[in-house]
Amino acid sequence: MSKDAYLQDLAATVEKMFGDNRTDPSAQEIAIEHFGTDVLGGEIYDGVCKRIKAICKVLGETYGLKVCIVNARYYLKTAKRPNYRDKPPETDAEARSCLPLGHGVKTFGVKLCTGENDRIYQAAIGQGFASGGAKLKLNIDRTIEGYEAGNIPEEKAVPMINDARLKSTPEHLAEMEKIASLLKPPA
Repeated sequence: MSKDAYLQDLAATVEKMFGDNRTDPSAQEIAIEHFGTDVLGGEIYDGVCKRIKAICKVLGETYGLKVCIVNARYYLKTAKRPNYRDKPPETDAEARSCLPLGHGVKTFGVKLCTGENDRIYQAAIGQGFASGGAKLKLNIDRTIEGYEAGNIPEEKAVPMINDARLKSTPEHLAEMEKIASLLKPPA
């Protein structure tokens, strides 16, 4: 079986789990479901964990599902509170704490968006905007400054800026502009 076929099979397993109303499986639960036994070595769980991001991509592109990646904290019960699986986060900060952000914080599972009040899914999108938007701005500024300083020739700068423009133009531009028109201008 090719890597691609294995990834597709894992994504199909997760999609089936979603259909069984298991909307937030951990990598371990995915492995057990996929292989049909809970007697698996740690390397199997690790292998599924390493593929979670790619599984999410397949779930979005192939099945049209809105999913995000969660870390171990999402599943962890503490003395002060049940896990976020059983009691969703009450604040945006709690939601962000369920995402695999920061040094050493690992991917642990997949979470299906559960509706308009899903703070974790919204936090994942917000984090994508924050990191992607900052990288885009930084590199556009660097390209323009490099061009103006004579460090990047025009024949390199123009395609770089054009590529950035094309990649940053959303597919749903009209819908984005409609939503943006609802926002109040900053004071």
